Amino acid sequence: MVAVERVIGFRDLPPEAALVNQIDDTLPHWPSKGDIDVQSLSVRYRVGLPLSLNGLTFKIRGGSRVGVVGRTGGGKHKIQSSTSS
Repeated sequence: MVAVERVIGFRDLPPEAALVNQIDDTLPHWPSKGDIDVQSLSVRYRVGLPLSLNGLTFKIRGGSRVGVVGRTGGGKHKIQSSTSS
């Protein structure tokens, strides 16, 4: 029930900013698609611990909305990229 209440709470939040605004036209080299393409991502919570994600590959299309979900205390905010396996 708590999860449903949180989803409803996020659904009702006002937008942070307009999706398109006047300054967009003044940035000629800004990426036009806004896609995020991740290949073979491996992360761990801290040095010395085993990988929590290993070899994750995904693409997020521009304009999509993505949420990171997991149980309370699961460490969603602590994930850092790892340069060593």
